[in-house]
Amino acid sequence: MSVPPSANPDDNRFSAQLPAPSAGTASKNTPNSDELYNYVAACLAQDHSRSQIRLQLMAYGYSEADADRFVEQVERDQRQAANPPPPEGYGGNSGSTNMLIGGIVCVVGIVITVATYSAASEGGGRYVIAWGAIIWGAIQFFRGMAQSSQSGS
Repeated sequence: MSVPPSANPDDNRFSAQLPAPSAGTASKNTPNSDELYNYVAACLAQDHSRSQIRLQLMAYGYSEADADRFVEQVERDQRQAANPPPPEGYGGNSGSTNMLIGGIVCVVGIVITVATYSAASEGGGRYVIAWGAIIWGAIQFFRGMAQSSQSGS
């Protein structure tokens, strides 16, 4: 396999020093060194393109497949580090969150209904039954309760 002249191992655009491949790296298909990982991460941080890094790795003796795999792994790890998954049970879909929101909305609906009824009964007049908030809040509360019992067992 011929490597283009731009992939010269001594190319001074790449300030990080690449470790030489260990014997059998291409056959094992696994990187053997944290130094290789750090080299690829440093190149990505310097805004080198994926193809530039791949050519540089190939110039040092890594196979094309290994070079692609190394760069892919570093990019995937960097994306995961930048956007870690939320902790288990965290977020708007958790049962406890749904119970809390549903309970608050239901209680607010009941408070509005009781307050307007008592104001209307003292001096006469109209009152509001906040049945939408009461029903929606109760449904959300029980949905959250069901989610909590499913995740807990």
